[in-house]
This record gives sequence, C-alpha cells and structure tokens, in this order.
Amino acid sequence: MPIKINHNIFSAIVQRNLNQTTGRLMQSFERLSTGERINRSADDPAGLATSDQIRYELRAVRKDQQNVSGAFGLVGTAESQLAAIGENIQRARELVVQGANDTLNVTDRQAIQEELDQIINEIDRIAGTVTYNELLLLNGTLQDVKIQIGTQSGETISLTLGDFQAPVLGARSHVTGSMPVGTDPIDANMLTLNGFAIPASVDDGVSTVNPTASALAKANAINSVSASTGVRAEVLATEVNGSSAITATFIDGTTNVLEINGIDISPVNLIANDASGALAKAINDASLQTGVTATVTSAGLLELRAEDGRNIFVDARGSVGQALGLSGAPGDITIEASGQLQLISNDTFSIVDSHAAGVLGIVPQSQQVNDDPGTALQFISVIDATAAADSLLTLDTALSEISKDRSKLGALNNRLESISDALARRVEDLSVSDSRIRDADFIFETARLSQLQILQDAALSMLTQANVTPRRALDLLRGG
Repeated sequence: MPIKINHNIFSAIVQRNLNQTTGRLMQSFERLSTGERINRSADDPAGLATSDQIRYELRAVRKDQQNVSGAFGLVGTAESQLAAIGENIQRARELVVQGANDTLNVTDRQAIQEELDQIINEIDRIAGTVTYNELLLLNGTLQDVKIQIGTQSGETISLTLGDFQAPVLGARSHVTGSMPVGTDPIDANMLTLNGFAIPASVDDGVSTVNPTASALAKANAINSVSASTGVRAEVLATEVNGSSAITATFIDGTTNVLEINGIDISPVNLIANDASGALAKAINDASLQTGVTATVTSAGLLELRAEDGRNIFVDARGSVGQALGLSGAPGDITIEASGQLQLISNDTFSIVDSHAAGVLGIVPQSQQVNDDPGTALQFISVIDATAAADSLLTLDTALSEISKDRSKLGALNNRLESISDALARRVEDLSVSDSRIRDADFIFETARLSQLQILQDAALSMLTQANVTPRRALDLLRGG
C-alpha cells in the first residue's frame, strides 16, 4: 500500500472504530448505572412503546390497590357500627320480651320503657353520625358509591347501605284484608307478589269444607315462596258471631242439632245468654277435633273462633240457629266462614290479584304497599303485652335489615380481598413483563463492558501506531 501524508487513512479508520467502541462503551456504562436496557427511544423504539404502556397500566393498578385499601376501611367501619346497632337491638329485644309478660305492673313497664328509649336514642346517634372520610354511612345517604377496581372506565363495584335511624329502622310494609278471603282457591298465575307468581293453593289439612280456599291454605301458598317474594302471610282468626242474644232451647242431637266442622256438639240444655256456660263448654270440649273455640259475651252473644285460620262450617238444624242468634227465624241453616289475611314484608311490595272478586279479600286488588312509619323502631313500646308483641315484630324486622346489610358488607369484604389478591398478582405480572423488556442483563452487560474496554485500549494503541506510519516517508527522504 502506498504511503500518503495528506490523508492519514490508517488514523481515520482507527478513529472511526474507536468512536464506535467508545459509544458502545458509554451505552454499557449507562445501562449498568441505570439498570435498564432501554434509556431512550433510540435504544429500542418498539420495546420502549410496549414498556411505557405496561408502566402506565402498572401505575393505574397500584392506584387500584389504594382504592381497594380505602374500601376495606369503609366496609370495616360500617360493619363494626352495624354490629354495635345489632347489639343494642338484641338488648332492646330482651327488654320487650320481658315487657310482654302480663305479670308486670305499671312501674315495671315504665322502667323498661326508659331503658328502651335510651337504647333507641343511642341507635339513632350511631346511625346518624358514623362517618368514613366525611361520608355518612348508616343514615341512608350512602347510595351507589363507586369503587374503582380496574384500569379502564366502568371497572367499578358499587355499594349502597340502608337507613338505620330509629324513625326508619324496623318499619314494615303490611296490608290487612278488609274482608274474609274469597271462596275460590288460588290458581296458577292468578296472584303475583313483587312480580312473582304464587303457586296454586292446596288442601290446608284441617278445614272440612273448601279446604283449598281457606285463609290458612292461601297463607301456606304465599309463604311457600316468601324467600323469592320477600312477603309473608299471617292468618287472622276465622270468626262466626251471633247477631242476637242466645235464647233457651234444647240441643238434643236429633231434632235440634249443632254441628261444627263435621263434629256433632254433645246435647246441651241451653238457657238464655248461656248463663250456665253449658254451650261454651260443650263447644270447647270438642275444639281439639273442630279447631273452634266458643265464648259468650256479657250481652249473651255467641262468638266462634278458629285461631289457625281454617274455615268454620256450622250446620244448625231445627231451632238451634235461631236460638244461637245465627238466624232470624227457626229452620235449618248452614254457615261457612273464612279468615282474613295480613301480608307483611320488610320492604315495599306489590300485589296483583287478577281474580274477578279478589282471592285474598284485600282491597284494592292491585296495589303498591309501602313501609308504615308507625311500625318503626322509635315507636316500640311495652305499655302493655299487645304493644310489646307488636314491638317484637319491629325488632325482628330491624335485626333482619341489619343482618342483610352486614351480610352484604361481608360478601363485599370477601370480594375486595379477592380483588386485592388479583391486583397484587397483576402488579407482579406487569412488573415481570416490564423487566423482561426494559431491564438490563447485568451478566451480558458486564461481559460486553470488558470486551469494549479491551477494544478501546487496542484502538488507542492502534491510533498511536497509525499516527507513526506517515513518518515512514521521512525514512525514504533521508535515504535519497
């Protein structure tokens, strides 16, 4: 190769390679000092774009973890305070059970009522004041609160809690039939409660006449699906009442006959107003068979009653019907009586009774039944045994509402735990993915660093030699 001095080709070649080696060496130093393989877009444009997207999502997932942590705090606060309300309700229930006892005097009831009032005030205070991060939790204002659990719009879960203040807690929706139930049984698709069809009523097992249409049979049909409708039926006693005072006659079992629910009543020498009590005793002696009991009022009026809501069928022959005040004239009569129903729910409910005359005896046949504020917790009382019994229903409803929302909170807490675990796994997966794309391989980079340092040392040495080569031209000149 000729020797030239205007252009030091050897030096230019060595300088180019030295610059390349130095650039790669700086890159290795940068990767080893930052721990990342990609420090600028030029290092790996596609890899940088993918890594940035992963990091965006990773940061969002970590915020989701914070959101879930906050939700844990809200749920825990609400659940613990509901537990406190529940304990107060249990104590109130103990007191009301005590107050249902007729052996208590007025002073005893006043003492019980004073403690009940304090319990109600405390429940009202808890429900009206408990907060989490300035959110009131138990006064009914916590409605459809969103908890962001994902990185995209709409990835939320919502939470709604009821109102547990005394003027609302325990209030029941109820409606009572204004007349006895209809004489037709419930047929399929005839009656719906909360949009759910009530199955056909079947034999109640105790009525001797029309047993599929009794109040008891219809209550059984309604209660068989109460888990779906949220509505339960209670039977009011079936009654047959005389319209005039009892007069004297002889129920002999042959000419003058009294039959109740298919059972003959034993012979009775009946006197005015049943002053001897012989009639009531004879009827009550057969009550285990008939399901019917009898009382006679101070005015001498006969009252027949079936507490379980079965139908009452009275067959009075001869002069018996008139003597008992069940008929205005002598002669054979039959009476068929049905009970009434009361429908109760912890929430508002709807009734649609499509029977032409109404199968339940409830008017109007189609209606929305709302909560009755008068049955709420603030009205519980032990002024007498009847008020205490009604208060027990209120307290049981309140406990049911508390249990319902505590169960909801427990289920949500379990879901949040599952979400928290899933988010932790997601953070782990995203971190691994980002590491594989972006993190430096220290074994490779240290080996490469050593290689490049050797190449740099060699290039520097060669640069010295390349700068010496043009001087060979002087040797040629000296030789001349």
